[in-house]
Amino acid sequence: MKNVIELIKKADSVCVLGHISEDADSVGSCLAAKTLLEGLGKKADIYLSAPVERRLRFLGIDAEIFDGIVRA
Repeated sequence: MKNVIELIKKADSVCVLGHISEDADSVGSCLAAKTLLEGLGKKADIYLSAPVERRLRFLGIDAEIFDGIVRA
């Protein structure tokens, strides 16, 4: 875990990945990680395997979706 933290500290940008067939937990976790990373001054992009389902829009996703890739 210390190695991951050190890599994040050194990075200017970070890729946040959800698991395949993302559910509310996965999408919410990605959004939380993005918020945390941006709070640390990092550029963070979320990449998902498919567009976010309409039923999960309540999570507050304010992002463009391209072919299953969310760039928030």
